[in-house]
Amino acid sequence: MPEEQLKTFLEKIKENKSLLERLKAAESSDEIKAIAREYGHEIGNDQVEMLSGQQLESLSGSGGTCAIGPNTLACTE
Repeated sequence: MPEEQLKTFLEKIKENKSLLERLKAAESSDEIKAIAREYGHEIGNDQVEMLSGQQLESLSGSGGTCAIGPNTLACTE
C-alpha cells in the first residue's frame, strides 16, 4: 500500500471506533488484511506489522498523531 493510502486508512481507523476495535481484536495478519480489504484497502505484511496493538491504542482517541514513512509508522499520545 502506498504511503498516501496508508495515511487514508489510518484516518478511517481514527474516525471509526468500530473499525479500530475490530483491528485490535484481530488474531492474525490475514484477519487484519481482510478487515482492511472490507474498507477498500489492500495492505501488505509490512503494514500489518505497523498496525500493532500499541500503534492502534495510540489511535483510540488519545489525541495523538501518527507519522508515516517508508516501512515505518510512529504514533504519539
